[in-house]
Amino acid sequence: MAAVTIKLKTLTCIEQIIANALSNYKEETDFKLVTDIQLLVLPETGELIVFDDDDVKLADGVVEEWTTLNTDFSTVVRSQLTVALTQMKENGQFKDIHLFKPYSFILIDEDHEALDDLLLVDDDTVVLNEELLEGLDEELNAFLAHLLSD
Repeated sequence: MAAVTIKLKTLTCIEQIIANALSNYKEETDFKLVTDIQLLVLPETGELIVFDDDDVKLADGVVEEWTTLNTDFSTVVRSQLTVALTQMKENGQFKDIHLFKPYSFILIDEDHEALDDLLLVDDDTVVLNEELLEGLDEELNAFLAHLLSD
């Protein structure tokens, strides 16, 4: 994946919207069972809407840069969301969230169908990117064939 350019204003706006949505889970005394935090982006308005996995709206806001994006809207938005979420995770912003792990941040469409898994939050799980997974099917098939041939 090519390096992502993201303006500080855009990064801050995305982080604020997500932090606002997650603030609902900081004040709780009990942990909640939520498996997905869903992110819906409306290209026409640049609006980012955050839902829980029961489709309850947690927060929303407009990312100004997205209102003027003309080319590769989906690619740019996915990359910027991933950068923002990764930075938030690295900065420890998900540590005090009262949600059982693992939970994911999922990009969804207007029908609430999953488009992309943006980030998995879990203390024990490592998520491999596509580059590491390339050719894995062939390697596993060859390994299985070798085992079965013995």
